[in-house]
Amino acid sequence: MDKIIRMIEEDILSIEKGKIQMNKLKEEKAELLASEIIEIDFSKVEQKLKQIKQIYPYMTRTEKSRLWHLLINKIDAQEIKIVVHWRFGTKYTFRKPM
Repeated sequence: MDKIIRMIEEDILSIEKGKIQMNKLKEEKAELLASEIIEIDFSKVEQKLKQIKQIYPYMTRTEKSRLWHLLINKIDAQEIKIVVHWRFGTKYTFRKPM
C-alpha cells in the first residue's frame, strides 16, 4: 500500500488506478484474515451471552430478533422434542415435558 501511495505521489500511477489497486489489496487482506479463523472460541461466546443476559430484558423486540438470528440457524419443532441448530454447528435438543 505504501508503494502504491509513493507511485501516486511520483505521478507514476493515476489516482483512479491507485484506488482500484488499494481496494484490491484491502479485499485480499480481508480474505486472508477471514481464512485464519478456523473455529469459534466458545468461552468468548459464553462471556458475551452473560453480558447480553444483563441487558436482555431492556432490549426491544427487534434487537432480540436480530440477536437470535445471529446465533441460531434453525429450529425444528417435532412432536416430542425441539431441536435448535446453532450457527456454530452444534445441535441442542429440548424434550417436551409429558
